[in-house]
Amino acid sequence: MKIRAEKGDIEKVQCDLLIVGMFDSESNRFTTKLDERLNSELAAAMKRKEFTGEAGQLKMIASLGKLPAQKVLVVGLGKKADYKIENLRRAAASAIRVAQSANARKTITALHHLECEKADEAERITALLEGSLLGSYQFNQFKTDDKEKEKRVDDLIVLTDQPPAAEKAIKKAEIICTAALHVRDMVNLPSNIVTPSWLADEAAKLKKLGVKVTVYGKEELKKMNFNALLAVSQGSVLEPKFVVMEHGSGKEPVAFVGKGITFDSGGLDIKPAKGMEDMKMDKAGAATVIGLMEAVAQLKMPQHIICAFPTCENMPSGTAYRPGDIIKGYNKKTIEMMNTDAEGRMVLSDALSYVEKEFAPSAIIDLATLTGACVVALGYWATGLFTTDDKLFETLKAAGKETGERVWRLPLWDEYKDNLKTDVADIRSVGRSYDAGAIEGATFLKNFIEKTPWVHLDIAGTAWMPESKFYFSRGATGNGVRLLVKWLEKR
Repeated sequence: MKIRAEKGDIEKVQCDLLIVGMFDSESNRFTTKLDERLNSELAAAMKRKEFTGEAGQLKMIASLGKLPAQKVLVVGLGKKADYKIENLRRAAASAIRVAQSANARKTITALHHLECEKADEAERITALLEGSLLGSYQFNQFKTDDKEKEKRVDDLIVLTDQPPAAEKAIKKAEIICTAALHVRDMVNLPSNIVTPSWLADEAAKLKKLGVKVTVYGKEELKKMNFNALLAVSQGSVLEPKFVVMEHGSGKEPVAFVGKGITFDSGGLDIKPAKGMEDMKMDKAGAATVIGLMEAVAQLKMPQHIICAFPTCENMPSGTAYRPGDIIKGYNKKTIEMMNTDAEGRMVLSDALSYVEKEFAPSAIIDLATLTGACVVALGYWATGLFTTDDKLFETLKAAGKETGERVWRLPLWDEYKDNLKTDVADIRSVGRSYDAGAIEGATFLKNFIEKTPWVHLDIAGTAWMPESKFYFSRGATGNGVRLLVKWLEKR
């Protein structure tokens, strides 16, 4: 889909579909002008209560030659007092899906013209593009039937009085959303394609954007004492990898670490069969830091940024690690492995310790589909955030509010440490009960950070949608890229 900005009169633009917005029971200058040419069809629909402008409502009107636009789509935006930038993203996603279904190859949108949250036009255009690009995503590359009949939008034109300024907003939104959609593709791709080596190769492609990429294989990991990562991987025939991406220069970089389990069977503590087909999504943290680095490099962000991820499979076999095994991690702490399905915290423990020691970052943020308990706690609409640094929390919270990728802080109180005590090692990998599973996962990880300000983001609920909703299709969401780019900008 090609996107550009154009100046034009809403009554004179030629296209397959023209998109405008309307607040609940409030006509505006755009809908009024268009309805005068459409024989008051919109007004009649409102009188019949067929369409009132409630959030989520859509009204398609065929112009029948009364306008150069063949069809007009009026999108309900809800009450004006409740209208926020996130509502614009969601409305744009609904509109673009209608445009796709209508095979509106040339679509023009003025959906961003109505004011919301005191956002300027560039901010509204950014939200419009985010909703449109994320909402138009389809993971259909393996479908072979009727490909020639696929409906789509070829050109999306943003109607504006200031095309040069709009083009800047469009270009930036395209870079960030393309990176987020790349994350969706990586996570949605099945595990017979996305192996640890494939994921490392995908990161290596960023070298063409000026990113330094270093890939460590099994023999190097042995020398580096990445024993926790090696333990998790030993049940699989596929070689584990640890990948470090670096962009920019300067003291005290900011570091991001992602969990990259390309398939999680649970190991010997095998998962139930129901839902296991979705365990290809356990690489979402790693995919997100690849997508983040892609966006950072293309935006030419000035910070010194490190993105790293450990990646392997977690499989049951005669060589798999076992419950009760004791493993000495990268930072020399010993771990009593109590459940092989708690593999994410194991691979992250080595990676976090390494990144802190080797790069001395000013902050570390990790992203991991770590616990089902976080989904139980927060569902699919907020990422669990754990930190002891109030400033990091506040800035991430603000970034989450602006991007719609919300975070919710959960505690890391000392009382939670007791459940991870063990008589035979420094720490248990999981607690003695099923209580506070997400918090205990974060508490475990905290043992592998010595002094660096650190945030753990449990994206188990927000990385994967069980059904299509708003600008998400079922499957990978790509969440995290927009949040962290915004956070870096604010920082």
